[in-house]
Amino acid sequence: MPIRGVILFALLLGSLPACFVWPFYGILVWSVVAFLNPQSSLFYWSAALNFPWAMAVAVPTLGGLFFVRGWTRRLACREVYIGAVLWIWFTVTSEISSQDPLFMHHAAQTWYKWGFVSKILLMTAVTVVVVDSFERLRVLVIVIAGCFGYYVLKSLPFIIMTGGQFRIYGPEFSMIADNNDFGLALNMTLPMFFFLARTETRRWARWSRP
Repeated sequence: MPIRGVILFALLLGSLPACFVWPFYGILVWSVVAFLNPQSSLFYWSAALNFPWAMAVAVPTLGGLFFVRGWTRRLACREVYIGAVLWIWFTVTSEISSQDPLFMHHAAQTWYKWGFVSKILLMTAVTVVVVDSFERLRVLVIVIAGCFGYYVLKSLPFIIMTGGQFRIYGPEFSMIADNNDFGLALNMTLPMFFFLARTETRRWARWSRP
């Protein structure tokens, strides 16, 4: 592991206690790990690629919820219920496809993807619970939009110099590794930049966003 990877590994490990004390901070770190993937080879850091970074951040964040007042009340909302129904539907369809002779040879992949999506839905519910103010919502959107903005800034010189004749891929082993997934993610992030621009009170910062 290069020295930069060791530094990143130490920084992320050192932030885990803060994730337990401040679950909102844990959500921000989890978002960076999930969307930016700083530990991936895309950044040439290669910080323990086999280490479960997202899980390492999620566990103390979940544990810190028990010290947050009113989190059970905020959990009982329409969005969480819809997410729970979606998870149940995913579970039912995964079980049916695993028993179907036509698809049962994909059972291992099906349940792997089910576990992957289940973790995302769980952290989405935690985000709904922790992000309890407009200020926190803006900070979360800034972090997520900043992750994808970094991708754009990093790729833009290469796109200009090559005339856009090559495909742009996201970090390996991530949700946006494929060029189509990466492009879709960038499109889905555009409303976040418009939201930040419309809610920004500082004129100089507002002009820095679309």
